Amino acid sequence: MKKTRKTFTKVIGALLAALICLYNTGSDMQLLRSIPDDLYTYEDKGDSHYADYYDGRFRLVTDDDSEVALSFDQSLSQLKNNGSNSTARVRLHDIVDVKTVNLKYRESITVMPGGRCVGIHIKTDGLLVVGFGQFDTDKGYISPAKQFGLRAGDIIVEANSKNLKSASQLSEIVAQSTDSVNLLIWRDGKLKNIMVTPLADKSDGVRKLGVWIRDDTAGIGTLSMIDVSTMQYGVLGHGIKDADTGTPILAREGSLLKATILGVQKSEKGVPGEIRGTFNSSCDIIGSVEACTDYGVYGRLNSPWSNPLYPKGIQLAYPEEARVGKAQILTSVENGEVKAYNCKIVKVYNQTVCAPRGMVIEITDDELLSKTGGIVQGMSGSPLIQNGKLIGIVTHVLINEPKKGYCLYAYWMYRIIKEDYNIGMVG
Repeated sequence: MKKTRKTFTKVIGALLAALICLYNTGSDMQLLRSIPDDLYTYEDKGDSHYADYYDGRFRLVTDDDSEVALSFDQSLSQLKNNGSNSTARVRLHDIVDVKTVNLKYRESITVMPGGRCVGIHIKTDGLLVVGFGQFDTDKGYISPAKQFGLRAGDIIVEANSKNLKSASQLSEIVAQSTDSVNLLIWRDGKLKNIMVTPLADKSDGVRKLGVWIRDDTAGIGTLSMIDVSTMQYGVLGHGIKDADTGTPILAREGSLLKATILGVQKSEKGVPGEIRGTFNSSCDIIGSVEACTDYGVYGRLNSPWSNPLYPKGIQLAYPEEARVGKAQILTSVENGEVKAYNCKIVKVYNQTVCAPRGMVIEITDDELLSKTGGIVQGMSGSPLIQNGKLIGIVTHVLINEPKKGYCLYAYWMYRIIKEDYNIGMVG
């Protein structure tokens, strides 16, 4: 009798285990696992995509059990009317709560897309060390700066407690010194003091450090977006680094400039091309530079500008709206004319916080490919449009596949503008 009872218990246990395994691999559980932690409702469109996907098996239950939505679709519509964020429980077959999700309301945002080629001139916050030069002294041919520990890539912020704004200012302080000069430098994200003793150059008797420094930088890029309510803009979508040292540029001030395109060097496998352009840093100013971040350069325009393709602006897409498929980029590669060119989004990365490389795109437009070979330097900042919304900003070309490149989600650029450039600040 005891043996029969044990056998029965084992059989029941095995059956229960089998049922659990079977249910765990069934359609209900597979569907449950696919439900994201964050569900979105949009001010400008319906939410039937959720209702269709979850086909009535799941309901969203609000914090008040007396208000139970009949479907995902209905509960999200209620949220839209409230215009706020909340949480809800996912209820299976109206029996058991199986998950808690965040319900997020997405307001409709309109911005002005860019696409025009611009010049960027930045005066660095501090003086960037780019190299060293030896000269004839009483101690031989040496560079005092290098001898006392200065490195390429260092940023000299102060000399003898005086804030530095130009190379000539540093030269004057060094020439007038009678002893060591106390340099405050920025290195590896930290401030550090270095004492350097200048030496007299035998050729002219002037005390020198023997260091090559840079106090500004300039280049060509593409305007990305404008917040028309504040005239604030974003450009490039990536940070600026010194070409010689790879050091991120710290911006003290700068200008956004009207640029004239001279020509395009086409991209080839292993060799990124570039837009060749020119600008006058003293008379072509169209805006100010207020910040350099890891996600682009930001500032304010002097006067309104509208994209001829979208004179009334365009709705901004949220990161979760990106889909693999057809898209367009807006860019200018000749005559200063902004044109839309076909491309496709080939990979989408899910992001809930600001980060680079949100999407990979591929240029498919024959006209653009004939002119550029793909993505070239200078196209960084070009807006990416999908389903009538601004979804991304072109940031980098894939060197060995120049038809392809990375994009930043445009929403992150908008958030940086709205949060006073405090996301991804360099330094």
